[in-house]
Amino acid sequence: MDFIANVAIPLLVVVAMTTVGLELAFDDVRRVLRFPGAVMATIACQFAVLPAIVWLVAELLRPDARLTASLIFIAAAPIATSANYYALLARGDVALSVTLTALSNLLALIVTPLAIGAAFEWLLQDQASTGLPFAPAVRQLLLVLVLPIGVGMLIRRIAPVWTQRYHKKAQAISLIALVVIIAVVLVDQVSTLTPSLAALARAAFLFTAIGFAIGYVLAPTLWREPGERISVAIGFCDRNLSVAMMLAAAVLGRIDFAALCAAFFIMQAMVLLPVLLWLRRRRSGITPTRL
Repeated sequence: MDFIANVAIPLLVVVAMTTVGLELAFDDVRRVLRFPGAVMATIACQFAVLPAIVWLVAELLRPDARLTASLIFIAAAPIATSANYYALLARGDVALSVTLTALSNLLALIVTPLAIGAAFEWLLQDQASTGLPFAPAVRQLLLVLVLPIGVGMLIRRIAPVWTQRYHKKAQAISLIALVVIIAVVLVDQVSTLTPSLAALARAAFLFTAIGFAIGYVLAPTLWREPGERISVAIGFCDRNLSVAMMLAAAVLGRIDFAALCAAFFIMQAMVLLPVLLWLRRRRSGITPTRL
């Protein structure tokens, strides 16, 4: 599993983040400049509120330290690229989702390691054998998260025709690679996962439901349109699985944490998709913005 932890997962993050950069247009940057307070407050709320949700889930379910640690990695991760597709499915504001996803992943360079370190100290204390080393985590995030977004934006800038033609294929490759890696990790760690599946299912349901509800309630204080409200709510609960797995496996050396994150992703999708389909039916006839 060393190849999966140290090569395959980081490479997956590079491809995924490059596609994020390929999706960023000047209009997305202008949105940040036009509504800097709303954009930054939305992302700040996510990074601040989600560890508190993990604390609440831990208080309610009393999971073991390994599951709590995995939830910490998920909560501290930036918004996932899948949030853009979820927003499209639910007829949300996809342009806002792309903007929030990109900025969240850029800020994750510093915020995610700090959030993980603080949450480990707060929630696990002497139960955790080790914390996340800050400098290696920042270095890894810089190389596979921030720089690929910049490369993707540069490619879009200098080769718009190529980007228009191939960025969908890059997204498909990223999705296929994610599915393959999740399958390999889950099969390898099946004996580790089996005793935790029931607790993980309850944790995934609570984390997703609470995160979505808080995002949906908070969004009207910053954004006016219903589509924006949906996109913000999705971003609160749909976190970047690839980043969580990479930090757990490649930086901390805990492939069991990465496996729990992978299983969480599947269980969360089972909770989130029916809600998004219901929202889609409610908003039928409304054309979502571009992806």
